[in-house]
Amino acid sequence: MLLRTLALILIAVIPLSSFSQTAGDSLKPTRYYYENGQVSSEGSLRNGKPDAYWKSYYRNGVLKAEGNRQNFELDGPWIFYDREGIRTSEINYKSGKKNGPSKLYKEGKLLKIDQFKDDVQEGITRFFYPDSSLQKEVPYVEGKMEGMGYEYAQDGRVITLLTFKNGALIRKQNINRFDQQEQKQGMWMEFHANKGIAVEGPYLNDLKNGYWKYYKSNGNLIRVEKWINGELQEGATEVAKLEIKREIDPKTGAVIFRGAYQNGKATGVHREYNSEGEIIAARVYDQGNKLFEGLIDEQGRKQGPWKSFYEDGSLKAEGSYKDDLKVGSWRYFFRDGKLEQQGNYVAGKANGLWEWYFQNGQLLREEEYAFGFEDGMSTEYNDTGAVIAQGSYVDGMKEGQWVLTINDHKEVGPYFEGLRNGLWKHYYLNKDQLSFEGSFENGLESGTHTYYYPNGQIQRRGDYAGGVRQGIWEFFTENGDRIVTIEYQDGVEVRYNGEKIDYGRRYERAVAEEKARKSLSEEAE
Repeated sequence: MLLRTLALILIAVIPLSSFSQTAGDSLKPTRYYYENGQVSSEGSLRNGKPDAYWKSYYRNGVLKAEGNRQNFELDGPWIFYDREGIRTSEINYKSGKKNGPSKLYKEGKLLKIDQFKDDVQEGITRFFYPDSSLQKEVPYVEGKMEGMGYEYAQDGRVITLLTFKNGALIRKQNINRFDQQEQKQGMWMEFHANKGIAVEGPYLNDLKNGYWKYYKSNGNLIRVEKWINGELQEGATEVAKLEIKREIDPKTGAVIFRGAYQNGKATGVHREYNSEGEIIAARVYDQGNKLFEGLIDEQGRKQGPWKSFYEDGSLKAEGSYKDDLKVGSWRYFFRDGKLEQQGNYVAGKANGLWEWYFQNGQLLREEEYAFGFEDGMSTEYNDTGAVIAQGSYVDGMKEGQWVLTINDHKEVGPYFEGLRNGLWKHYYLNKDQLSFEGSFENGLESGTHTYYYPNGQIQRRGDYAGGVRQGIWEFFTENGDRIVTIEYQDGVEVRYNGEKIDYGRRYERAVAEEKARKSLSEEAE
């Protein structure tokens, strides 16, 4: 927006106190003035229009902007200044459009450089620290952020890998970092001049710890090392030397296959190419076992139809990718080949109806998704087809009335933003008799909660506040006789049958004592 505003200065005619016109094609030097007599702009006119080199000034006489026109269009570098004469920006034009680098300054120091092609941002935008060292690089393609970017420390270390797609930052990976004790921690990387990874591996407390990989500038793996607490593990079988195999088309000399083998077993990504060098197939292996099959482009992104496999080679999943994101219909399978799950993705996120199945083919669950979150009706079944859970989601959270079947009872009540909220009731399954009723607020028990025996008699009841028991709770026999009362204070039992209790006395002990007392009383009778 700032650059666009500055560019408008070059096109608009500043209000002037005098005006000159010329005739013919020849250039005529011209000046315009403010009311105070100070020159506002100067340059040449051709056929009454600005052309060739022009300058404009602030009212205090300080240069505001300067640059060239060719055939009346902005051409070459235009430089802009603030009222103190300090450079604020420099924009390159060709035929009236921004082309090449455009520089932005802050207090005279270079802040960033954008690249343009015919007024569209294209190429690498670079940001700078106040000392002019490189701070960040962001790639642009057709006006949108796209590709791999980098953040740098002032000592030149790459400290963050940035992945952009379609104008958005989708991944941020910290690398080459020190902790507060100036010890290396986490993943460290070194790069070739073409920004390909040369070395990568993890540090722990300033010591190499884990697997370290070394690459050629073309991306081919040279070797793998295993380190534990700074000591190289010689002869580690899992890092045996990789053999990179290539097949060449004898007619064209072009590579038609490339893949790695370890101890004679296929490992990593294997790619096949056509005569034009385009990838036509790819597979991913682990110690000879095929894990995936599909297309992987030179940027390592999955593309088109894909399949994944279990270790025994049976199909695990199938669907499609676009730029490493799942799209369209996907299906997942049990090891025996029976369907386990199916649904659709949009840009890597679940969308629409998804279904899960038992191994016997019976429907297990069906849910609606929108942009990766449960959104809409959800129904879950047991292996006989009976509904055991049903309700709605909004943005991934349970909302509204739900019905749940848990063990030997059914629970019915409302959710709000994923938490129980409002009156809930439980029923015995075999007779649809009420077994419980009580309210919740934001997922916590609140107010009076009452539990019932199958015959309808109250089993126990009492109050909650904020999820903890408060006040007097009553306990009854199936005949309706009250057998004990317990008084709670902030969830702690403080009295039984109105008497203050000793530390450690529990309800179970009180009930046992009450039963023993009744038994003795009956024997005495």
